[in-house]
Amino acid sequence: MKVMVVMNTPLLICVFILIAFFAISSHTAFALTSVDISVKSVPEIPGPNETATISISSYATDLERANITWYVDNQTVASGTGKKSIPVITKGIGERTTIRAVIGTASGVSITKDIIIQPGDIDLVWEVDDASTPPFYKGKKLPARESLIRVSAIPNMAVAGKWLQTEDLIFDWSLNSERNAAASGFNKSSYLYRNNYLKKIDEISVKASGITQNVRTQKLVSVPMRSPFILFYEDSPSEGMKYERALVGGINLESGSEINIVSTPYFFSASHSLSPELTYDWKINDAPIATPNKKNRLTLRAPDVRGSSTIDLSLGVFQKLFQDYETKLIISY
Repeated sequence: MKVMVVMNTPLLICVFILIAFFAISSHTAFALTSVDISVKSVPEIPGPNETATISISSYATDLERANITWYVDNQTVASGTGKKSIPVITKGIGERTTIRAVIGTASGVSITKDIIIQPGDIDLVWEVDDASTPPFYKGKKLPARESLIRVSAIPNMAVAGKWLQTEDLIFDWSLNSERNAAASGFNKSSYLYRNNYLKKIDEISVKASGITQNVRTQKLVSVPMRSPFILFYEDSPSEGMKYERALVGGINLESGSEINIVSTPYFFSASHSLSPELTYDWKINDAPIATPNKKNRLTLRAPDVRGSSTIDLSLGVFQKLFQDYETKLIISY
């Protein structure tokens, strides 16, 4: 005689569900580790002597029902059910703050999560690699649209009393919130880029971290684009270039006298005023004239009759849409 075994399908499904539930519960109860606890800091990378909010979260256990005790440098600072965050004031540059969260879950599991904050600082200095200025110019070269700009990071970071150099750090560069992987990496402390002509302001940020990641810092700098311009100067046969006084608006010439006018471009993408990429268009009283042999220089002689002439110059850079400027100078005689 054969014995028939008849299984109740709904009952079988319930048994499997219960087995899976207890298996998961058993795993949760006995396999939770600090890896299952995520940490968030606001700000993300705190600076020296700054208040940061440290919080924890988990998808593996219910922290709302957990008893959480917080320690800062081995001192108890907070404790309670569902106490998932605390404020912490960081120390000075290179000084370590150790934060510990001891979590007692509702199922009786204890988890310890350690967080180390070792703040640093960093300075970002930008300069323009291809901006034109006159000789002996003492000011800062300013960027125009499509300028070539270099940003350098100067770290102010220490570990165990030793100041770190750029060769001790990994740099992570971003331009306008977009990370540049090619420019990032070990000892890459400078970032060279060309402005997109659609951007009036560039935001460059860098994160610097030690090899062990225990020390980190970040900084952001904004670089506004400026409009390039031209100034006229007189080149005197006896005194040379008079860079100390620009010719602005208009000048007076005595009858029969002569003047050498030199146009000087500021902040165009060119190495000097005679660079081949610079285009000069001269006009006198709205009539175009031939480009002089030295395209940035115009020699004028006042006639014997009274009157005035308007000198007009348009200057541009080849294939640079927003690098152009037009200016006028009135010569009265």
